[in-house]
Amino acid sequence: MGLEKERDMNLEYNLTRLESWLVEIEAKIPADELQKHFDKAWTEIRAKATIPGFRKGKAPMELVKARYGKSVEAEVFDDAITDAFRQIIAKENLKIVELGQVQERHWEPKDGLRFKITVQVEPEIELKNYKGLRVVKEVQQVTEEDVEEAIAALRERYATVRTVKGEAQKGHFVLADFQELDEAGLPIVGHKWENRYVQIGSGDFGEQFDEQMVGVKKNEERQVVMSFDKGQGSSDSQFFRVKVKKIEEKNLPELNDEWAEEIGDYKDMQELREAIRKNLERQFERKAEERMRQNLIDELIRNNPFDIAPKMIENYLDYYIEDLRKKLGRPFREDEVREEYRSDAIRALKWYLLKKKIAEVENLTVSDAELDQVIEEFAKVHNQPIHKVRRYYQQDDRLDMLREDILENKVFDILLKSADLKQVKLSGRKPELVTQ
Repeated sequence: MGLEKERDMNLEYNLTRLESWLVEIEAKIPADELQKHFDKAWTEIRAKATIPGFRKGKAPMELVKARYGKSVEAEVFDDAITDAFRQIIAKENLKIVELGQVQERHWEPKDGLRFKITVQVEPEIELKNYKGLRVVKEVQQVTEEDVEEAIAALRERYATVRTVKGEAQKGHFVLADFQELDEAGLPIVGHKWENRYVQIGSGDFGEQFDEQMVGVKKNEERQVVMSFDKGQGSSDSQFFRVKVKKIEEKNLPELNDEWAEEIGDYKDMQELREAIRKNLERQFERKAEERMRQNLIDELIRNNPFDIAPKMIENYLDYYIEDLRKKLGRPFREDEVREEYRSDAIRALKWYLLKKKIAEVENLTVSDAELDQVIEEFAKVHNQPIHKVRRYYQQDDRLDMLREDILENKVFDILLKSADLKQVKLSGRKPELVTQ
């Protein structure tokens, strides 16, 4: 961009893109424009100035300038540069990520104030290839095995628990306190775990533990030894004292028509199985759609390479770290999390910027009527009063997030309409091509 002059601002400047995300601004504020800032500053200072021998606000301007000249000059330069910077940003529509420091500043009373500043911005994206993207949709069929696994999980959820009075057997659950011991049989401080549930025979604590716990009774203390192969013919052992507090067994409900009717008002097991199958089909379809969308995002990013401002990535990671800190409520290695999540952060930011650019090119917007429609549908599906749902979305940033979700769906619709879509049927781990 060459030297430009905006008449209403009387400002000259030059922009140079050092990177897609890095802009150098060189500008000159003419002397007459700067004089306006000086006149305003001197008027304000004189009104407040207290100089011996003169009433407040009545001191001669020459004395005011002599006393406050240096500080006013620095303040005027800062204010003038800030104003000029804002005007340039507004005119050039720059999305600032990080304000840089003024690198050069040169003042000539007859010429004006020249300055140079480098800023990180949202990258300038030249949208090239976003139509005709090649994408795969993996279709997974519901099998009898899937249905049986779902029924087994349902039985577990509706299982009843009964206290066992005798000896514990494989499959029983034991509530116990665990104390690790040293080789002399003395407790190791800080290595005690209370009220831990473990299922004998589950293998969660290893086969040796399961075998030694078979036959244990309530209130019994039993020492358990577990040996580990260290390699090269050597081994190591751990010693535990286990105090059993309770022994329980889980009773699974019988698979019959009565149970089907009891848990969901199904007339028989066949109707329950069909309901489970349909629910699994919906789940598999949702997962297939989500996988396809993620594949579409990856293909879009590959077809439209660009770099992101480092500060933009760090800001995103700052937000992620803070959110994680609230969720975990405990210390963690922040540097490790930053490094581990960095590639995901870059991908998320690239998708955000590409999505915004596509919406701009395709003139995609979300109206208030569309927001209302989604809220009404949500209230209907979940059988909630519309005013409660509306109040929920009006809290925090939820309405903006909903608007963003709707816009994202519109962008996906644009991408999918022109996509080279292939569906593959998932058969075990190997996809099988079914349609083109």
